[in-house]
Amino acid sequence: MRPLWGIAPVVIVAGLVVWLLLDTDAAPPASDAVEPGATAPAAAPSLAAPARAPEPTDPWRRLLRRLRDNENAKQGGLLFDELMERHRATPLTIEELLELALLPAKEDYTRWARWARGELRDRREEANPHLPRVLELLAHDDAAQRAAAAGTIAYFAPLEAAHVPLMVKALDPEPIPYVVGRNLVNATKGMGAELLPLAPHFIRFVAEVLKSRNEEERNFAGSISWDHVEYDVDERLAAMGPDAIPVLLEAIERYAAERRKAKEHAEDGLDVIGGMWNPTRWCVRTLREFGPEEAAPVALQLLRHDDPEVRGHAGNVLEGLKLKREDIRLQLEADLRATDPGIRRHAAQLLRTQGTAAAEALQEALADEDKSVRKAAARSLAELGVRYDSAVASLIAVVEGRDMFKALTAARTIVKWGPKAAGPAMPTLIRAWRGDDWHDLRLAKLLAPLVAKDPGILQAAFADGAPLVQAGVAQTIRRLPTLDASSKQILEQAIRSRDRATRIQAAAALARHGERGHMGVLADGLASGNQALIIAAAEGLVHYGREATSLLPKLMASLEQAHKAGGYKDDIDGALTDAIRVVGAFDLDFMRPLLVHESVEFKVTAMRAFQRAGLQGLARIEQAWPEASSDMRSEMLDVASGLLRRTGVGPGTRDAAWQIVVRASEDPAAQVRKESLYQLAREVGTYADALDLLVARIGDSSDDVAGTATYLIKERALKVHRVRAVLEEHRDHKNAYVRRNVRAILDRLDK
Repeated sequence: MRPLWGIAPVVIVAGLVVWLLLDTDAAPPASDAVEPGATAPAAAPSLAAPARAPEPTDPWRRLLRRLRDNENAKQGGLLFDELMERHRATPLTIEELLELALLPAKEDYTRWARWARGELRDRREEANPHLPRVLELLAHDDAAQRAAAAGTIAYFAPLEAAHVPLMVKALDPEPIPYVVGRNLVNATKGMGAELLPLAPHFIRFVAEVLKSRNEEERNFAGSISWDHVEYDVDERLAAMGPDAIPVLLEAIERYAAERRKAKEHAEDGLDVIGGMWNPTRWCVRTLREFGPEEAAPVALQLLRHDDPEVRGHAGNVLEGLKLKREDIRLQLEADLRATDPGIRRHAAQLLRTQGTAAAEALQEALADEDKSVRKAAARSLAELGVRYDSAVASLIAVVEGRDMFKALTAARTIVKWGPKAAGPAMPTLIRAWRGDDWHDLRLAKLLAPLVAKDPGILQAAFADGAPLVQAGVAQTIRRLPTLDASSKQILEQAIRSRDRATRIQAAAALARHGERGHMGVLADGLASGNQALIIAAAEGLVHYGREATSLLPKLMASLEQAHKAGGYKDDIDGALTDAIRVVGAFDLDFMRPLLVHESVEFKVTAMRAFQRAGLQGLARIEQAWPEASSDMRSEMLDVASGLLRRTGVGPGTRDAAWQIVVRASEDPAAQVRKESLYQLAREVGTYADALDLLVARIGDSSDDVAGTATYLIKERALKVHRVRAVLEEHRDHKNAYVRRNVRAILDRLDK
């Protein structure tokens, strides 16, 4: 725990009750309160002038109006120059800078607004008293005015607790305007527990943005984290001691209700929302700080909560307490008979903390009608390390049963108990193949470590002659780290089998262990339509390399078909793309059209093939560069950067990769230029022109690129003495962030 900030305990308690229980319909600050029966004050007026107002006589007002009405880039540049001349003659006041920053525009980030906001940030102490006015404009009816206010807010960060009611008001609309939500999220990163009243609003904002068609917006929503709030909440609640428990329980109920509401907005986004902003997790976890005697009864109570999130966090708390008590065990065993399968599952998970006394109840749970409960019970038994012959016998019966998923869970449990427990079950396990690609693939991975220690098990199983078993044995041998004489003999018999699946699995296993010569069998596997056989064939062809280039069209057709069919795509996609990447490196003419394929996965696969091909692949990238999209050029740059970072790359390949980085640094797309800067910074000291190219980007038309260039030079403490003259040119850069970085670099040079 970090030390408290010297806040009196009574203030902490009172403040937390407000923070945790404050209604989202927060009242306005006292100075703006409305007496009963009185008329509420009007919303803050827009700064926009009436459409047909006469031309202002005041020069400043006239300039503001011309800036607002400007729609011509060239004219806008002239107006900005006029503004700068005025500022140099008589520096703008804070009020004038605010008017400029808040000027409504068709875009939320005009040149003059950006400059004014930078000036406000540099004079933050003077500007902060005006912050409530800006926050009020976030709720303005005019979208352009809201956008201007939101853009300005970001420069005032961090906001303070006194601003929370105004922020609540700004976040009330449905949906929350993206520009408002984004800038408030960024501006509140320095706040702690004071932010809790905003939690429901931010949850709703993220849920809305996750449905956006704009990928950048979705990525922003998924990246939000408030760890700083979490630590502050933990510290303050812990300081309250057990007196905080009623407050915690109330907060848990409130935020559980908010999560239920969030489901209406983005069912698929709840995992992101839960990881991003989850007061429930913080509140439940804080129970640990109150000691076992206070925390255990509350955690047990929360295990029966109707929200699975609450149950999950309560279970984590109970497990973390490491209490082995009869009353806890009996309560968990009773929960195994609850009607809610979620409660039964958590009970099965937690009973492993109660030692061997819980084994009998867990064994009974192996027969639960819900597979998640069975799985949890099996894992708990395995972790307890308790072996009961009756339990093994029960699990063997499950392996032989009709339920495929249940059978695989039982097999995993037996294997986790180790070789002694698995010994009696191995004859059953090695014959438990079902002809289902998903099941058999996982069973082979599961059994390989065990049979590697006792190859005789495979001989006995293969001798049974059942095609399913023989194919499964061959598939298991493919997973072995080495090929012993006994296993090789099995594969030599399997490759001559009349059963198609057995032949294909044997050919893949032989290729895996360095025995080629059966490419035709693997080609048959690609055409089988069976995912397990396609995976086997693809994994086998990886070891053929150049010899398999004739099968690239079939590999591509299989991948396209897998995309259409769906299924367990992670397994089959991984095997096929690996094969295409490895084999495709020997036929770059075949791979080049994939650069314009509609599927991103196909494009990236082609890029990895070019990277593997080294110098030849880079030459193809150079040819394709002019026609590629900016996203694709980013991938091409990534290939070149990867080769530069890799050890053992020849000088010719390194130089070719460097030329692509140089080309990217001058790309028309700002994002590509920005990405190139990181590699330029890495190569300072290796390539003579790296530093010059990096410093040149400080004059980039994109402030984002310029800012990244100065950030890399400053943070990596690059030696820039010889380019000091260029840096001096940017001492008064129009962008405040760039300007500060440049001055910091120059100050370092002077020391």
